[in-house]
Amino acid sequence: MRSPRVIATKFVLAVALVWSSSPLVGTSAASSALQGRPATASNGTMHLVVWDEAEFGEPRDLRGVRRDGSGNAIGTAFDIAASPAWDMLPQVAWDGENFIVAWYRTSAQNVDLLVARVSPAGSVLDPSGVVVAPNIRGSSSPAALASGGVSSLVAWFDSAGAVRSSRISRAGVVLDPGGDLVGSNPIPAYTGSVSAAWHESRYLVVWDVGRPPVDYAIFANRIDGDTGSALDGPGVPVAAGPGPRLFSRVAGGPGGFLVVWTDGRASPHVLQPYINSRCCPTPADYDLYGARVSDAGIVVDPGGFVIAPGQGAQVDASLTQVGDGWLLALVDNAHRWSGRGRVATTWVSSLPSLAPAATVDVSSSPSQTEPALSVDASGRALVVWQDDGCGDRCSQIRGALLTNSGTTQLGPVGR
Repeated sequence: MRSPRVIATKFVLAVALVWSSSPLVGTSAASSALQGRPATASNGTMHLVVWDEAEFGEPRDLRGVRRDGSGNAIGTAFDIAASPAWDMLPQVAWDGENFIVAWYRTSAQNVDLLVARVSPAGSVLDPSGVVVAPNIRGSSSPAALASGGVSSLVAWFDSAGAVRSSRISRAGVVLDPGGDLVGSNPIPAYTGSVSAAWHESRYLVVWDVGRPPVDYAIFANRIDGDTGSALDGPGVPVAAGPGPRLFSRVAGGPGGFLVVWTDGRASPHVLQPYINSRCCPTPADYDLYGARVSDAGIVVDPGGFVIAPGQGAQVDASLTQVGDGWLLALVDNAHRWSGRGRVATTWVSSLPSLAPAATVDVSSSPSQTEPALSVDASGRALVVWQDDGCGDRCSQIRGALLTNSGTTQLGPVGR
């Protein structure tokens, strides 16, 4: 497998340098609306953007809007899940027939993991949601969701801190009730992010665990797409050692998978105990690292390689395959206390002899967080993020379209 290179390709340079001001993806008529944690997926011709939303102090609901390949809204924003409980932290994928959305429903009694299908026409096919796993461990990070073959895969931390997964059929049936064990938690003090991706005939589930301030590790396990069985025992370590390694994400691509994470091995700052909460400090000088995992489950880049260095923290990466590499969106130079910064893009290629280059800003405001991206069949990328700069008790979903001919204004939707 060729050595990866972090580059700014013609695709990124020709377009990302001319991002315009950030248009709204989802808006609310009320100034007190709190919109957050967006996710997006494409079926090749359109994108479905989902997020959670609430008036200040009220339970959160899930909302969605469709965007065509030119970035134009298809219809208006609609409810995906609205209940007396808190429906929050969505993920979305395309399963070959419909979009599938996974999220947490939190009440005073418990936290449940649900999914629902959304048709390309914008109809919610499972209006009450389908419970995948009841009474799971609460988290401030979304569950993992990926689609491939004839099913989708959801992964999560259970009440004991172990990682479990279940396949979901295209008919919305839970194929592995209760979830199959993917990996236990050898460092039980902290459970962080869990992510999943599909390549060829299998999934890869990636998760990070830790015991602040010294013990951190990122693990991965391949999941057979036909049986749902874990292929790598309790999982293989992707990155471990002194210094925090957290906010892990994964995408399929050339030869297997690319795993990325925020890495604090070179930082003099100690990570605070509640690192999976946006309420607490994000340390400075944390770089974005990556490592490839082959289809055979071999970590190709032991120790990882630097994707995005910076003076602040490089956090909240989202990535997807484009051509012979991966397009990434991340929060660049995040503030130590809030975790917010500018949304930027960069590119990791498997092609040789390409010189490294810096990330390219998508937004100029330092109040952005939680970017997500999806790419359609023609290579046009939709990048969305949470904007916390719209005023007191206000956050909005903004975004922009990356194409070979420039930036398309998305315009406000959901009014």
